[in-house]
Amino acid sequence: GQQILRLLLCFPELASNLDNKVRAMLTQADHAEGAILADLLCYCDRCGSNFAMLNECLMQSPFASNYMALQQDVMMNDVTIDVAKIELAGAVKKLVKELFKREQNILAERLQSGQASEAEYMHYRTLMDRIHKDQPI
Repeated sequence: GQQILRLLLCFPELASNLDNKVRAMLTQADHAEGAILADLLCYCDRCGSNFAMLNECLMQSPFASNYMALQQDVMMNDVTIDVAKIELAGAVKKLVKELFKREQNILAERLQSGQASEAEYMHYRTLMDRIHKDQPI
């Protein structure tokens, strides 16, 4: 999540490359960066690559102190946008895979306790296939 935040702070226009399905997964409240990613994506959409406007918005955000800390890392970043696109795709894939694994573990507990429905069992199997075959969302 931190890598995604850094890359979007550096290249806010990359937010437009994330489809709604990916955005929904990234902004889930059940992982550490979900709320701040939702906040940042909203500002990236609003400001695009206008850094002055983005910076002004971020300083008004409830996550302003988080952004300040991350922006110091961003200032020392010498990544090009082409490299950032590749890094963002990798970071998103990694986070989504972690979320899939977390969801799979929750379903596995329900299956073991006998509380899972048939639909949950099928979803568990789908997650298992995606994780092991390294499939996208």
